[in-house]
Amino acid sequence: MKPPPLPGHFITTTTDSVEGRSVAKYLGPVSGFSARNHGSKGAFRLAVGRKEMESYSSLVSETHQSALEHLTQEAKAVGAHAVVALRIDFEFQDAVCIASCYGTAVELA
Repeated sequence: MKPPPLPGHFITTTTDSVEGRSVAKYLGPVSGFSARNHGSKGAFRLAVGRKEMESYSSLVSETHQSALEHLTQEAKAVGAHAVVALRIDFEFQDAVCIASCYGTAVELA
């Protein structure tokens, strides 16, 4: 049997399992959410209209990372070593990017 991940290393995967590991216990669903404001509607439209959308890409990346951090904190709080079946959704409303992610917290053998 392989030991759980090292402290500070947390596994997230979109698959239903962790390769080379077995799930010892399913701890239940976990989720994380984040909303980031890009500024005014006009600024958001300009960012989307640019050839290189660096501002838009940064917004999406930061929102995604924040939501994933919230999910990881929730999973660690219930004693998980990993989250499997991870999914993430994005929504854009006016100048706000909203990310929600969810999956199943598991204990690995």
